[in-house]
Amino acid sequence: MRDLERRLALHRAYWAGGEMEEPLVSYRIGNYFFADKFKANLPLLEKNHLVTPEQIDVDAYLPDYERMYQDCEQTGQTAFFTAEPCTGIPWLEAMCGCPIRGEEVAFMATQTCDDIEDVGEIRYDPENPWAKRYVEFLDKLVTLSDGRFPVGQPIMRGTTDVVGSMMGQSEMACAAMTDPELLRQRLNESAELLRQVIAEQYRHVPAFYDGYAAGFYHLWAPGRLIWYQEDLSAILSKKHFDEFLREPAEQICEGYDYTFMHLHPNSFFHLDGILSLKGLRAVQINKDVSGPTVEQMIPVFRNVLEAGKRLIVWGNLTEEEIRLVMRKLPHMGLFLNVISPSVEEAKQLQSVISTAWR
Repeated sequence: MRDLERRLALHRAYWAGGEMEEPLVSYRIGNYFFADKFKANLPLLEKNHLVTPEQIDVDAYLPDYERMYQDCEQTGQTAFFTAEPCTGIPWLEAMCGCPIRGEEVAFMATQTCDDIEDVGEIRYDPENPWAKRYVEFLDKLVTLSDGRFPVGQPIMRGTTDVVGSMMGQSEMACAAMTDPELLRQRLNESAELLRQVIAEQYRHVPAFYDGYAAGFYHLWAPGRLIWYQEDLSAILSKKHFDEFLREPAEQICEGYDYTFMHLHPNSFFHLDGILSLKGLRAVQINKDVSGPTVEQMIPVFRNVLEAGKRLIVWGNLTEEEIRLVMRKLPHMGLFLNVISPSVEEAKQLQSVISTAWR
């Protein structure tokens, strides 16, 4: 494998917080949407089309994983391409009974009730058809890889996202005031659901050079890792962090040496609480289409690094933005996850990154 030892050393330096000879970089070829990158998804991405696990033909996805692997290796990225059960499917919500419907470019989980009392206990059932399809993906991706690339965790929506999908976003926000104890219980159950799914995953996924990697971001670690998001934390107030978000976060991270959390700028008001999580090793921040700009987020990036966390920046980063990040931030703990329209443009960016950092 190309530059194997050097790539592993860069990842180890990243997690150790040491000086890096260049930042870690991975590329996603295409645009912000990822569900439509699989030909097997296209018949399902019709508005209001009800998607069932029986419609997910795992074998039909495998040629696109192979294509993505070959594309990523051509870019010269320092990260390792990582295959994951189809990112874009709301796996946890589906396992909780939310009907999954196709849209033009994405899959959406459909609300099942409108009251926290009707949500019911959230738990992992290995016999759930969606859970079984998830495991089938893992097994077949491991076979496809044949040791060439790791297999990891796709986007798994967080505890607020799962509960909010089941009962409705505004209804969940109201439950924080009308029934906080029950909401807290359901959020904690969602955290345990994620942990159980990932525990099952590790029973199927072999180590990759004595470590494992996170799907979607393609970040390797010299041990087991887990990552999560809390997009709907944006509809809870800052004071709600300790009341509802801290315990599930600590629960998710417990027992894992390598952890990170996905964060949108609209949840930056929770950042102080997030950075105080002792079990959290890294924070992933999006460059969202709606802003703010990369330049405006430089102080936030710096806060993450100065708090002793590692930083992952994701988005369609331009050459100018990448140069700015490398110029303004310390030469440690930086991972760039870049959306690039083509392999050729990614190769050009990689050339810039490899020289400009020095």
